[in-house]
Amino acid sequence: MPDVRECNRCGRPFQYCGFGPSVCGACKSIDELEFGKVRDFLNEHGNATMYEISDATGVTEKTVRRYLTESRLEIPENSPIFIKCSVCGCDIRSGKYCPDCAAKLSKDLNDVYKSFVGDKPKDLSNAIRGKMHHYGKDDE
Repeated sequence: MPDVRECNRCGRPFQYCGFGPSVCGACKSIDELEFGKVRDFLNEHGNATMYEISDATGVTEKTVRRYLTESRLEIPENSPIFIKCSVCGCDIRSGKYCPDCAAKLSKDLNDVYKSFVGDKPKDLSNAIRGKMHHYGKDDE
């Protein structure tokens, strides 16, 4: 079943391809141009607030905030400004989750996966190295 989502920019439904920002094809090129403006501004002017970035580039603060939650931008270490973890509310510099909550969510997802699929095979050494086995005359 196709994954239909609402575009984060225009709100129209579109078929999501499974990775990347949740924007429709029409808005994707606009989004990339705006991200380029923000990136170029930060490369030229260093640290800036969302208001300064928005004022100088014409990109909305909402869009800059989305770039932060998508981990496309990161708040510098020396900044007193943070965004909040979606789970525990602690201060983070980019993304949606702090490292602790991300690790817990990952573990929880692995546990759910194991409950449906079972444990992964213990010895994947041959698969990891890309070795293949075949049945020859001696194996019959």
